[in-house]
Amino acid sequence: MQTRLYRWTSCPYDQSTLAGLSNDQLLRKRIRNRQAGIVMLALIALVLVMSLALANYLVAVTTWALIPALDDYIKRRKAINAQLTGRGLH
Repeated sequence: MQTRLYRWTSCPYDQSTLAGLSNDQLLRKRIRNRQAGIVMLALIALVLVMSLALANYLVAVTTWALIPALDDYIKRRKAINAQLTGRGLH
C-alpha cells in the first residue's frame, strides 16, 4: 500500500477541466467562485468579531483552519482568470 504525503496547501486547479467548459459556463464558474470566496471571508470576519466581542480568543485562533479553504478559492480564481484571459474574455 502506497502512502502519500500531502502538503498543507492544495494542488493547483486543473486547467484541463476548465478548458472543456464553454464561455458561459466559465463565466458562471467565476461568479460562483467569487461568491464562495466572499462567503468564506464573511465567515472568517464573523468568527473573529464574535470571538473578540465575547473575549474568547481561542475561538479566534480557529479561523486559521479556514485559511486553506480560502487559499483553494484563490487558486481557483487565478486558474479561471487565466483561462478567461486566454480566451480573450477577461
